Amino acid sequence: PLLLYNGELTCQTQSGKISSILLSTHSFLAGLKDLGPNDLQPMLSQCLILKRFSEAWDVCKLLTDPSAWTEFARACLHHMEVEFAIRVYRMIGNVGMVISLER
Repeated sequence: PLLLYNGELTCQTQSGKISSILLSTHSFLAGLKDLGPNDLQPMLSQCLILKRFSEAWDVCKLLTDPSAWTEFARACLHHMEVEFAIRVYRMIGNVGMVISLER
């Protein structure tokens, strides 16, 4: 391996050529628009595990499921991303958590 960046592993072959492989853990970066809710839920979990909160925001917007937004907000708090958690709680309308986190 020569380089691992953004889920893309770049290797040098024995002949000296360079090849790249996209890791399956980062497959959600390919695109979200054509996927259904059954495909988006595992992608949300993967985004949260990898701490890719911007991508998780996009997935939650496509899911439009309150439980997905709640899972996202809890993951933000777990990883001490308070500003992002405030943003998520604002989106789902949880005023109490927004006020508590802003203090």
